[in-house]
Amino acid sequence: MPGVNCSVFGCGSCRRTKGMGIWKLPLAKDEAHGKWRDEWLGEIKKTREMDQNFREQLKNDRIYTCERHFAPEDIEIFHSEKMTKKKPRFGALPTLNLPKKSHESRKPAPRPERSIVKDNKEPLPNRYYKGFNELCQRVKSLKSLKNWKVKIKEDRILLKKRLDPYVLPQLEIVVDDSLGFTVKVFGSYLPEDHPIYLEYRRTVQNVTVSSLIKELEGYRLCDGVSTLELSGKMFHHVIPVIHDSLGEEEEEQQFPHKGFWRAKGCLLLNQQVDICNECDEFVSSVENARKGKESRSAKPAHVKAPVSKTDPERIKLTLQGQRLRCAELERQLNDMQAELKKSNIEIDHELSDDFSRILGSAQNITPFMSLFWQEQKKAVLKKQHGSTFSSHDYSFLSLFGS
Repeated sequence: MPGVNCSVFGCGSCRRTKGMGIWKLPLAKDEAHGKWRDEWLGEIKKTREMDQNFREQLKNDRIYTCERHFAPEDIEIFHSEKMTKKKPRFGALPTLNLPKKSHESRKPAPRPERSIVKDNKEPLPNRYYKGFNELCQRVKSLKSLKNWKVKIKEDRILLKKRLDPYVLPQLEIVVDDSLGFTVKVFGSYLPEDHPIYLEYRRTVQNVTVSSLIKELEGYRLCDGVSTLELSGKMFHHVIPVIHDSLGEEEEEQQFPHKGFWRAKGCLLLNQQVDICNECDEFVSSVENARKGKESRSAKPAHVKAPVSKTDPERIKLTLQGQRLRCAELERQLNDMQAELKKSNIEIDHELSDDFSRILGSAQNITPFMSLFWQEQKKAVLKKQHGSTFSSHDYSFLSLFGS
């Protein structure tokens, strides 16, 4: 019925709810009460659509609101000998436990106060080369390039250092006409986040060519990772080898080479360590995954786990556990049978006939009692020396006789 339930959308309280106060809109008997009524109704309309049902309730003055939507301090309680009465305090409004609109959003956090940006007073780094032409002239006269092959072109300079017996150069530096440099190690590019790129901002304006070469020669080649499981997080760094430098066993290779398995993001060149941080982290993650897999394989699989997607070792453990459980259940069953045989009492034919006469003369027996007696008679016919009754049978017969 309209007006019986709380008018707040989604609230299930009604006048029949025990201990729940529910009140009608206040009457506009004066200006103050009229203002209170309008504000009360306005709070309900914020989350309630003005449909035909709500208009009928409003027209018939059957808009109710329960105490769940009022603050505890806004409810006045009056006690008497027969009852306890509640009513809202004058001016109280229903503002609690109201439904939220789907488009409501939280207010953004206030912006921090702006601070004055101070000028950077640090001196700019010295620029070692004014332009590409000056770089070309100074590179020709460098004595530190004794073991390097230099090739100067119109738009770039190529610096290569070879190491026997590899076909690809050990180190290769390419400096373009904008004075930016790129380093390759056995044909593989250094990653963008390599420390040597970050330190000099990948330009020879912040470092001389001789210093760059000296620093690169001080690095060590990363040994990569050694793993039997291949994944998409690795790549194969292949370095071809000169065929004439191979031994008798290695000459059988169709394409002689030396390969390194590396983690994606490998730095290739390290300082004083054999393996870079990226490859070390990859090895650690693979080792942790292996240990986790071993720990999972040591646990038996679920009984209903799919066989095609379950490790055979876990299936074996599950079968062993089920066999042990069956053996334990069989042992318990044997113990129960032995205990029943131990507590049984053998009776003669005369007492058995008395039982038959008692059960045969009974009326209104239940199907269970009838089934019990039929099975007991079958057992009696199989034995020549009388029947055997347990203590449970005697209890049943006493119940049957009563």
